[in-house]
Amino acid sequence: DCCGGGGGGFGGSPAGGQQQSTRGSKERQTLLPVTVKQLASAVPSDDNEADFFIDGQPLHQLRIVGVVTSMQEQSTHVVYMVHDGSGEVRVRQWLEKDGDMFGADKRPEPRENSFVRVSGSIREYEGQRHILAFDVTPITDFNEVTHHTLDVMYTHARALAPKPAASVAPSGGGFGALPPPPPTPAHD
Repeated sequence: DCCGGGGGGFGGSPAGGQQQSTRGSKERQTLLPVTVKQLASAVPSDDNEADFFIDGQPLHQLRIVGVVTSMQEQSTHVVYMVHDGSGEVRVRQWLEKDGDMFGADKRPEPRENSFVRVSGSIREYEGQRHILAFDVTPITDFNEVTHHTLDVMYTHARALAPKPAASVAPSGGGFGALPPPPPTPAHD
């Protein structure tokens, strides 16, 4: 975010207020990697900003990776049960008018006992949490499963890490910020 307005330490620019107002829309577009266990322990929101929170972060859109344990095809939607090693969650994906999934003609359909990547949002109905999916894609490279697991761990650790104290350097580094000192060579 080097040139996105308000950074660089050059004082109050009119873009600063605009940046604050667009932060909410950017958070709503963020796809948070999570596990089923995190979804089960997500904290419901008291306001209308987000439906749930995980690690203090609003959960608008999410991504899970797991194995399809069962599928039920209806005339208007498909319901998948997806297990990711930490738990199982119901995933509902709505179909278009002609009975095809959005973009189904462009890629293979998920099958039982195969790994999938699910992108969507969390919903709660009659006390049961489920995912309303806008994308359910089969995984063809197992490295994606490993990458998702590492991404979940990194996101979780970063959210819980203590925030750095404010420094006297200009925000965003700017032109006045000093680079870190070079490492000192080791002497034998």
